[in-house]
Amino acid sequence: MVRKAAPTGSVGENWRAAVDRYAVIYRLSPQECRLLVAAIAGESDKHAASSLGCSRGTVGTYWQRIFGKTGCRPRAAVIAHVLRSMIAACCLS
Repeated sequence: MVRKAAPTGSVGENWRAAVDRYAVIYRLSPQECRLLVAAIAGESDKHAASSLGCSRGTVGTYWQRIFGKTGCRPRAAVIAHVLRSMIAACCLS
């Protein structure tokens, strides 16, 4: 699998800001927020676990918590929800 580079520049800043807003709204922990950023950047759970300094099992636990807090499932739905939030924020600003 080819690892995708995280977006840079204003687009990257916008999606990170969207994740930050999403984290506040849904009361995501800092680690859950970092996992969400990693997922949006295209990282696998294995890479995310390495980046977060935890096991793949812990990453699975974080996903379960994110699903419970947001009411979105599966991961793609969570990511789509964050991206829709980003698009809405860009259109309104």
